[in-house]
Amino acid sequence: MIIDNRSLFNLRERVKERLSEKRYNHTLGVERMAEYIGNILLPGLIAELKAAALLHDIAKEIPYDSQIELLANSGISLSDEDLDTKPAIHSFAAVPLIKHDFSEYATKNVLSSVLNHTLGAPAMSLFDEIIFISDYAEEGRTYPTCVSVNNFIKENIRKDRNQADNLSALHIATLKAIDATVESLQRRGEVINGRTISTQKYFREIL
Repeated sequence: MIIDNRSLFNLRERVKERLSEKRYNHTLGVERMAEYIGNILLPGLIAELKAAALLHDIAKEIPYDSQIELLANSGISLSDEDLDTKPAIHSFAAVPLIKHDFSEYATKNVLSSVLNHTLGAPAMSLFDEIIFISDYAEEGRTYPTCVSVNNFIKENIRKDRNQADNLSALHIATLKAIDATVESLQRRGEVINGRTISTQKYFREIL
């Protein structure tokens, strides 16, 4: 299936039925941010980026036990570390959910970016990175660190800059988001998944 404006309109309506108003508004914010960055860094995949943004939190408001059941029924087993990182379970559960209920949008890019949008992944694709940072820094986020990263993106990822500088700015924004997340988790004494630490290390090394 070709993802176009009509299919995106239909997808928005279907996603809206499954999310609370607050979560849906966040989802639309992620879509707008992904479109903004995508127009500069990945213009050939805007529609697919928008679909991934719309679906990234599709399992977020499913009860935790139901998310685990969905994974088990799909034959997906998670490590103890992943199971201990409860806020990220929805990103794993979304993959079989998208394959089953939104199969026409279940492209490799969409599934990979949804899977990685919470914990990140070392050397993740540009597509994945755009969805990751769009989730963190969409305009509806009010946390000071999210606002700061949003401002950084708007100031440093622009069409009047060359692509190398824009890509470097994206990597910096991603590292800023990861650093802030790790610091927040440490401060609250919560579990920090090894995937996030590996992603943090990767971006520190390439910058």
